[in-house]
Amino acid sequence: MGLAQGSPDRRCTHCNAMNDATRSSCQFCGESLNAARGAPTPEPPSGVLRGSRQDPPPRVNQGQSSSQSTAPVKAGLPAAIFATCCCCLPCGIAALVFASQVNTFVAIGKHQEARIAARKAKMWTKVSIVSAVVVWAIYGAMVMIAAVNGR
Repeated sequence: MGLAQGSPDRRCTHCNAMNDATRSSCQFCGESLNAARGAPTPEPPSGVLRGSRQDPPPRVNQGQSSSQSTAPVKAGLPAAIFATCCCCLPCGIAALVFASQVNTFVAIGKHQEARIAARKAKMWTKVSIVSAVVVWAIYGAMVMIAAVNGR
């Protein structure tokens, strides 16, 4: 939703984002704009030009509960190592790469990215194991057919 043409825009006192004058709450952080209607606009942080549109700060807990954002994330590294060594090497390497990213993302506070990397590591581990089972099943079937035909 863009700023209305000709109407004065309002700056949120909470996140310093510009909002349309017709809004009663900030479109980025949800803070009420009515309390600050008569109040002077706060000075922007140093380095920000007055009157320029500033991107709002990133939202914390976008649609998640606070317990979900800091919950421990299982990397699945042992399963990825097993899949690499004993199953399909290319898929196992992908699983290892994603599993190794999980702890890094958690350490720097990017819990959503850590969960995504853990999900991808789990997916590639499953792909590696399933592909190995399929290949071994085909190989076993070929051996049995060869044994039945007497070769």
